[in-house]
Amino acid sequence: HADTDTDGDGMPDVIGWTGGHVDDDFETGNLSGFDDVGGWSGNTAYWMASANSPIDGMYSASASISGHNSSKLMEVTVDTADGWYSFDYQTSTEERYDQLIFSIDGVAVMHASGTDYDGEYICETVGTYNADSIPGSWVNDGYADCGDTDGDGVSDDEQEAGSWYGISSGTFEGWIDAGTHTFTWEYSKDDSVSFRANRVWVDNVAIPYAVIGEGECS
Repeated sequence: HADTDTDGDGMPDVIGWTGGHVDDDFETGNLSGFDDVGGWSGNTAYWMASANSPIDGMYSASASISGHNSSKLMEVTVDTADGWYSFDYQTSTEERYDQLIFSIDGVAVMHASGTDYDGEYICETVGTYNADSIPGSWVNDGYADCGDTDGDGVSDDEQEAGSWYGISSGTFEGWIDAGTHTFTWEYSKDDSVSFRANRVWVDNVAIPYAVIGEGECS
């Protein structure tokens, strides 16, 4: 900021710019948080502020797709300052195949998918896999790997409660140079299988932005 006030009117001679961020935490219950910088666009009938298992607060932006071989996105174009962008995310999807993809100017910089689960499931009774344990991702996968301890005709790993799989979460951040940039979040599904909640979430989006200060041109 310039702090010289030649004419003594209480305003600096030169309009100053300061670094800051524009943010959207979706707590308005809609996608209006970036309206002052151009607003969200894309498949906003599929991406919406949702109270379904939000990351933080009461709402997160979230998308779910009922079919297969499809993708839905939301994006915002911002005249950024130099600085760090960041956002929080969650996924409850088929691992590797149904993904949350984050891109900048059409270039993917992050992929996330899957659920949160223990890496190992202990078999109370040894089954067809012939081992005391199996990888955690094999639970409820449609294949009987452990034995059938209670003799009900269903292997232990296939009748394990659905709570075995939780929601996977994380935070992503990166550096962006000053300029006009498009930030895109896309939920992309392959041509088969919907797993767990079949949903992705985004929250607490922060993008560096040059904020104009008070002043006058001399």
